[in-house]
Amino acid sequence: MQELEQSAHASCPAALAHAGLPHATTVRTTDVYGANARVVLEGDTVFLARFGSQWKVTAAGCKPKADPPYDCDVKGR
Repeated sequence: MQELEQSAHASCPAALAHAGLPHATTVRTTDVYGANARVVLEGDTVFLARFGSQWKVTAAGCKPKADPPYDCDVKGR
């Protein structure tokens, strides 16, 4: 989320509040691939990675497209 903080010139929570992410509701599907996961929600797709015993969001506001497969509004490392 460092990219978001730098582009917004604000802390991560403040930058996320102004990022314009879609309102996401019901979970449609969840796919887990080892230490990575994709959660498709009604209104958004979010990617996560496992760090120890915790899952952390690595991308949000993702929309499917041809190549690469998703374009995400918020990306982490």
